[in-house]
Formats: sequence, structure tokens, C-alpha cells
Amino acid sequence: MRKLLPVVMIATFILSCRKNSDNPNAVNSTDKNFLIQTYLASKAEIQLGRLALNKAGNPAIKNFGQRMFSDYQELQSDLVAVANKINFGLADTVSVSAQNTSFLNELNGYSFDTVYMRGSAD
Repeated sequence: MRKLLPVVMIATFILSCRKNSDNPNAVNSTDKNFLIQTYLASKAEIQLGRLALNKAGNPAIKNFGQRMFSDYQELQSDLVAVANKINFGLADTVSVSAQNTSFLNELNGYSFDTVYMRGSAD
């Protein structure tokens, strides 16, 4: 299911871009907002997956973190490719709030595992 979600999101975005006027590459503000929000969410998941790789004590949680890191890195690459195709630049300088990662940075092992997995379940 996790692998299908990025594909559906990107396909929805491409189809919504095509409905505008005579120019198939015209992108409205809703489309741009969707692309930016999805990009930011994937960037946050990449950071959290990287944290899980470094701080988790349970090997299953490290594996989950690796999968999240890899899946969302692939999604981010796809988003950038779509953005480039429609001439909409996604700057890699867009910052992700450190709110989620600052608390997790202070945890290790079981404490990290518990908080990370509770956040992933939401």
C-alpha cells in the first residue's frame, strides 16, 4: 500500500494539471500547493527515516526507518521530475520544521522506538 500511495498522488497531480485551459502545462495555485506540501512531507519523512536508522534500538524499527527513507526519497525524486516537466521549480532549500526531529534527536533505543512508531502510526 505504501508503494502505491506515491504513484496515486503523482498521477492525480498530473491529471489535475491537464484539466486547465488550452495549455496542458498550466498549473494553478492549488496544484502548486499540493506539489509543495507533498514535497515537504516527503522531506520530513526522509529526515525521520534517517533518524530511525541512527537511533532505533530495535532492528525491525531500523528496517522500517530504512524503508521510509528509501520510499520517500523515491517519491521526492518523482515529485521533482514532475515539477520540472511542468516548469515548476521546487527549490531544495525549502526547509522542513525541526519540530518533529528536535525531540526525537534527544531519544535513543527503546524510548526513540516508542515515540517514532507512535508518530508513524498517526
